[in-house]
Amino acid sequence: MSPAIPASPASPLPVQRGRLAPPETAVEAVLPQAVQVLLRSAVLAKLVTVCAPPGYGKTLVLGRLYRLLRQRGVPCVWLTLDDRDTSVDAVLSLLTAALQHEALSWNLPGEAFAALPSDPRESADRLYTVLARLARPVVLCIDNLHVCTDPRLADVLERLVFGTGAALRLALSSTQDLPLDLLRAKLELNTVELQAAHLALDPQSLRALLLQAGLPDPAPALVARMHALTEGWPAAARLLQVLIAQQPASAPGQGAEAVVERFSGRDHDMAAVLTRRVLHGFPARQVEFLMEMALLREFSAELAEDATGCAEAAQWLDDMLRRHVLIFPLDRDRRWLRLHTLLRQHLQAEGARHLPRERRRQVLERAARWHADQGDDEAALEAALAAPAPALAGQLLDRVARTVAGDQGRLVLFVQWSEQVLATGTALSPEAHAWYAWSLCFLLQYERAFSALQSLEHRLAELDPGGQRAAGLRARAGLLRVVISVHLDLLETASDDAQRWLQDPAERDPLGVATVATGAAVAELAQGRSTVARLRLQTALGAIERAASAYGAGWVALIHAAIELTEGDPVRADGHLCRVRPQVVEQLGEDAAVITTLDFVHARALHDLGRTAEARVRALRGLARARSHGINETAQHGLAACVAMWDGAADGEFSPAALDPVVLCYAPRTQRQVAVQQLRRLLALGRIDDAQEFAFRHMLVPDDEAGGDGRPLPERLLALEWAWRIGQQRGLPERVERLKRTVRAAQRWRELLELHLLEVGLHLGGGDAKRAQMALGQALFVAARRRLVQPLLERAATLPAALTQASGKELGLVQPEEIELLARLAAQAAPVPDPAPPGAAGQDLPGEGTVAAAGGLTEPLTRREHELLALLDKGLSNQQIGERVHLSVPTVKWHFYKLYAKLQVKSRSAALVKARMLNLLH
Repeated sequence: MSPAIPASPASPLPVQRGRLAPPETAVEAVLPQAVQVLLRSAVLAKLVTVCAPPGYGKTLVLGRLYRLLRQRGVPCVWLTLDDRDTSVDAVLSLLTAALQHEALSWNLPGEAFAALPSDPRESADRLYTVLARLARPVVLCIDNLHVCTDPRLADVLERLVFGTGAALRLALSSTQDLPLDLLRAKLELNTVELQAAHLALDPQSLRALLLQAGLPDPAPALVARMHALTEGWPAAARLLQVLIAQQPASAPGQGAEAVVERFSGRDHDMAAVLTRRVLHGFPARQVEFLMEMALLREFSAELAEDATGCAEAAQWLDDMLRRHVLIFPLDRDRRWLRLHTLLRQHLQAEGARHLPRERRRQVLERAARWHADQGDDEAALEAALAAPAPALAGQLLDRVARTVAGDQGRLVLFVQWSEQVLATGTALSPEAHAWYAWSLCFLLQYERAFSALQSLEHRLAELDPGGQRAAGLRARAGLLRVVISVHLDLLETASDDAQRWLQDPAERDPLGVATVATGAAVAELAQGRSTVARLRLQTALGAIERAASAYGAGWVALIHAAIELTEGDPVRADGHLCRVRPQVVEQLGEDAAVITTLDFVHARALHDLGRTAEARVRALRGLARARSHGINETAQHGLAACVAMWDGAADGEFSPAALDPVVLCYAPRTQRQVAVQQLRRLLALGRIDDAQEFAFRHMLVPDDEAGGDGRPLPERLLALEWAWRIGQQRGLPERVERLKRTVRAAQRWRELLELHLLEVGLHLGGGDAKRAQMALGQALFVAARRRLVQPLLERAATLPAALTQASGKELGLVQPEEIELLARLAAQAAPVPDPAPPGAAGQDLPGEGTVAAAGGLTEPLTRREHELLALLDKGLSNQQIGERVHLSVPTVKWHFYKLYAKLQVKSRSAALVKARMLNLLH
């Protein structure tokens, strides 16, 4: 569940100098022969990866591929990432801008990209869907992918590489290994992988480089020496080329051979040494000027002159361009420039040592004001923050807030900028503060978002006591408060704030109304007020119809289904989810985050309906992403389905160890509820010892009535089942009847079914077959009406055949679905044991009552049951047996209860007789 974004007009594309096309070069880049061969084969590849350390010419290689493809008429989209693009949201925002930029040129579905929702999660899912459905080949080139350090990048690459068709092709460069299964890509897709060994310059390439430097016929010995010295590292070779081009060949000792000979290969950092040599030929003021330019990511001659005050700026930059001294144009007009990464890093380090702090601040602040005058607020803000110029930065942050956070979804970057401004002691504007809290909420940092929201509300109270001038901002803050309160499990706060927000007569955005009303429904449902939750949801259903948001429609359906499942109606829940799923898939794709949450909740409905194979698939799919998607009320149902399908194996896919990483991401009440369900599951599997240990470890006291009727419903149900399992049945029927009245009044049909089934076991244990039959009839009535099949069928194996083979009339059943369910129950019930031969020992035992027919065991004894049977044969009491095996007396009784059931007897002596007959005591 995510906060709605206030509607806003479409914002223009941000300034993207040099980010949507590869850098321009005055001459054709020299590439090794191996790369040229591979590039020819890469034209048709689904995936091309170029991974090597800095200085290996990855951008040049990717740029060559880009231009080669465009010459052949293949649509290409280019992204250059930089240090602003550390998050997936920033990368996807830039990708959207690039697709919009290229749509007209290549006749791509531009309207699909232009109409992307402003919600970052919905926008990302829609973007993947559009890319997966491209009708013609499009190549996506992403340079510098290593700057994105977001853990979600692996999922993005997975979806782009393996979740799209053959039309979308990818060419990716990085200084590090990509978080992608390249082995799978090589096996399943046409993949070309370029590494440092492929990018290293061979002697032939080095000769071409020297020819570019102006040497008419480089000697083979010079080429060989240069190759040995640089080991083919393109950055070092390029720097040597620049040095050679700077030296007049006629000067004594200054020729190419002399330049190369100065370097023995023993230099500690060849790039730094060569860079210093290159700069050594520049006048001191020009080197200082370059240090000042290194403070800026990109620059023009006008900006350089204004920021530094150097009248020679344009002349110096033109001279460096003409001499190819590690400076690259970013546009075809060659107006905007950037320094080569290695050169800029060297100049930054030198500038930190030699440029006075005040001078650096002055250059950056001038650059900030120049950018602001040109309308480039983002570049202005970056320069103002680096200066720092706090007041100017605060003003600029206010100007970019909606565009960066709301329209483009670059949340991590906006949070970083906001916190840099706050760190200077400058207060954010109310608008920027609202987007700061909103961004934190979307980044799942709810505690920080709540703190930021409280600070904003205090400021609004001071700045606008009457609430008239900032009404819109207050409404946004109120919406955000509801969403954050739901995620922080502040249920009363969410209920109260939502009610106030919805009752405000001011006109509201439909998506905002749907968001707040859905949050209100969640809060009411969590507090056990499902009737009120339904009323709130009706408001959400009406609003979402007008909002045209697939993401929002999915969330409204999720909460609708959660209400039905809480009340025990899987048929209705299944209907809600089945109706909305195709609509969401059509808009956002099969792998959308909201779809996996839909599947997780759907798993419980499918399991209740007895469709366990489908439930398992949906549960596993939802579980894989349940840590970061969902709220308590949706996660609880998905986790309940997982627990119900656990087979008891410690390393099972639904074991506590497998679920714990997900469970711990949710509120304590969800953690406790899942623990209660796991404890009940252990009881159902007959693992009493393990259940006792689990209860102790999770601080659950299932047989303690101290909490009385004030405990949560799942815990009260557990207490009754625990008492029955361990044989503490005094007063149990009355407690069951009391809880039945409670759950019936609350319309909790699944819990009512469980209580009827518990009554069946109680009456059978007490020898009252008639009342057991009545309880089973009531259970079938509840289960059939709402198709709660699975809870009933799971008990079938423990029910005697005589009970399940009773007629519908005997059980009080009249509806066809009730009769049909009885037949299914009978088919899965325990088989009738083989009758004993006449006169078999133990058929009638004087003083012990009638013993069940003496056949084989209904199921093999466990190791523990063999152990207890041997101690029973020694004549020990239950107390003495418990002391021997370190079990409580109730647990010993429970083991004997199960042992008697397997032996089909009702007493200790009868059990020993039957055990001897079957040679179990040997």
